[in-house]
Amino acid sequence: MATASVREQDGLRRDGATEARAAEVVGHTPWQLSFTVVADDPSRNASTPSATVTATTQPTIDTTGPTAPGNLYAFDFGCETWLFWDKSADDVDPQYAILYEVYVNGVFDGAQLDIDRWITYGTQSSNTFTVQAIDSAGNRSPTSSLTLDNQTC
Repeated sequence: MATASVREQDGLRRDGATEARAAEVVGHTPWQLSFTVVADDPSRNASTPSATVTATTQPTIDTTGPTAPGNLYAFDFGCETWLFWDKSADDVDPQYAILYEVYVNGVFDGAQLDIDRWITYGTQSSNTFTVQAIDSAGNRSPTSSLTLDNQTC
């Protein structure tokens, strides 16, 4: 069982009202989570913890990957290349939960959640840039790729 501990600090708006907070837990394995709430006042005095609430996430049956990142295009600034694409869609996950991996000439360059652009650097005069989307269950999309020739540094 995993235990999550979240402590809201400075969560007061100027009018003194508290803001509502929500969290969505996505994944392919069922988790049992326990939550308590502690309130802090502006002087950082903490209340005693609330009663514990337990929740169990449901296992996913997601076996389908996201759509391929669409309309991949680039701006070539010599060594520096700016990549842009349309975000992928998934049958289970919202877009903010989709991870994008970027490769340059087949070499992993980095990954980020919920993005549609990337700045990278080619290493040759001809460079192939590839983007792939991955949902929270680990399902991969088809790749989107483009090659830029005659890049100079």
